[in-house]
Amino acid sequence: MSDRIVVPKFESESDEADWWFEHRQEHGAVMAEAMQHGTTSTMAKLLEQVLRNRKGV
Repeated sequence: MSDRIVVPKFESESDEADWWFEHRQEHGAVMAEAMQHGTTSTMAKLLEQVLRNRKGV
């Protein structure tokens, strides 16, 4: 199993909702595995990383 889910671009919110619903088992499995391995993150850490990347730090 891949450790990342490739999320396509969507033409509408409805298309995106359908895609996430259809892939919920895969997403759940990836998240469960990450939790078991302690490789999950927090929203605060993710935002910090995004800001660092934007600044080129």
